[in-house]
Amino acid sequence: MKVATLTLATLFVATGTLGASAHSVKPIEKRQAIQHERIEDGRREGSITWLEGKKLRKEQRQIQALKNDFLDDGRLTKRESHYLTWKQKQASAHIYEEKHDARRRLWWLPRVGR
Repeated sequence: MKVATLTLATLFVATGTLGASAHSVKPIEKRQAIQHERIEDGRREGSITWLEGKKLRKEQRQIQALKNDFLDDGRLTKRESHYLTWKQKQASAHIYEEKHDARRRLWWLPRVGR
């Protein structure tokens, strides 16, 4: 009887149905990687200038620092996960705006910076 109870408790803990559930960090990291690649693509094709890229990368670093602060206790709450998603949606809109504005690197200028 004790073995069955212990096994059942282990199963509940492993599936996350017992106690507080922690939200996954994987979607947040995946979105960060996609946004980083969008910024670099814009820099390569010239639709994002050096200063715009610098500003967008700073925003990405701030989101990463915020995520690291939230993960100090080793888990991400639902509220923290939603807040990070909201910040990433804002950053995505900023990337779109910078890629589609009228400012472009002139074709004959070399690409500088990161």
